[in-house]
Amino acid sequence: NRVLLEQPRIRAAAVSALAQIAASCPHLRDSILVLLKRCSYDMDCDVRDLAVFYIKLLNHPDRNLCTNYITEPLQVSIVELERSLIDYLIQKDGSKPFDIKTVPKVDIESRIFDANIDDLSKVLQQNHAVQKPSFNSDSIDKLKLITDRSYIEKLAESVPDIEEKLGAFVKSCNLVPLTEAEAEYSVNLIKHCYTDFIILHFHCVNTLNDLLLEKVLLNLQVTKGYEIVTETQLEKLPYGETGSGSIYVLLKFPKLLESSIANFSCSLRFIVKDCDPITGEPDSDQGYADEYQLEDFSIEFADQMIPIPKQNFWPIWNALDDNEEFVHLEETFVLSSMDSLEDAVSNIISFLGLMAVDKSDRVGESKTTHTLLLSGQFRGGFDVLVCAKLAMSESVGVTLKLMVRSPNSDLSE
Repeated sequence: NRVLLEQPRIRAAAVSALAQIAASCPHLRDSILVLLKRCSYDMDCDVRDLAVFYIKLLNHPDRNLCTNYITEPLQVSIVELERSLIDYLIQKDGSKPFDIKTVPKVDIESRIFDANIDDLSKVLQQNHAVQKPSFNSDSIDKLKLITDRSYIEKLAESVPDIEEKLGAFVKSCNLVPLTEAEAEYSVNLIKHCYTDFIILHFHCVNTLNDLLLEKVLLNLQVTKGYEIVTETQLEKLPYGETGSGSIYVLLKFPKLLESSIANFSCSLRFIVKDCDPITGEPDSDQGYADEYQLEDFSIEFADQMIPIPKQNFWPIWNALDDNEEFVHLEETFVLSSMDSLEDAVSNIISFLGLMAVDKSDRVGESKTTHTLLLSGQFRGGFDVLVCAKLAMSESVGVTLKLMVRSPNSDLSE
């Protein structure tokens, strides 16, 4: 009947967790309120404040308050919120209120990027309970690349007022290697998605100590519908340089949503000069032009989607039955290449880039049917709810009935 934990931060986390359980499980609410009342007499002021705050919310007759502040709290990037507020104070005259919708939303896993990356490895190394994902120096470097926003300054040199033109930031995707691990040149791609644009960040490393690359640019074969707004190039790429070896390409999304899912081919073009392996100085001013083919890559549906969980999925889904603003579409597919329901669930989540809710990503043993519930938000602020019903049979494989609800008809299709 009490919370006995040593550290105040742990007790505060316990209070938040208890409130989450009480809001999600009404039959436990009264019992949890007893614990929260005990916590309201805690010696730490933060723990007391949290407990009093949650007690007021859980006792309030308006259940929407619990949804908005406990089960589905504000899911925005704290770093981006700070930047947006500073920009608002500097650039705006105060005649219009600050719009929280301009701040990009983030999924739960992406919130880790808002932490101090330099301190992140130390914290995770001290926490022996954390086993997945494992963070080493290489993974920390990747996190730094993904969260780096210096591309705005680079592109601003050719596109004035680029931040206003880009619109709301959506997400930065994980690194995609475009070269083999042992190749002479290493190139990784990070995709930064905005409402109407996508920035392709090519991080390049020269692994040959006797060569100096100059005038390095990216030759991108653009798919129909996409438009190159601007691109940058590297004046020099010496051996081992990792801090400044970035090329940026700003693309505008096609007007047709279905055309935004596309494959691209690309290559690096540069001038090669022989150089001293120790000093890095070129042997002469003469060089020769060369081209290095990179792996093809794609811009996918998941790159444009923020996975955001929705608590109490079915009440929200059912409430949209009579909502004319939401389009409801459904279709049946046969996934003959899938060997199991687990594979089908994993591939559907990966392809759509949505968040599985109510633990529906877990398939029970020996199950032949399963219902997968997904939620998220597409670029432009369009909410998406998906109900996927799967059935497994030996003769056909996996049969999928996909039901989608979204305010955008093209998105639902």
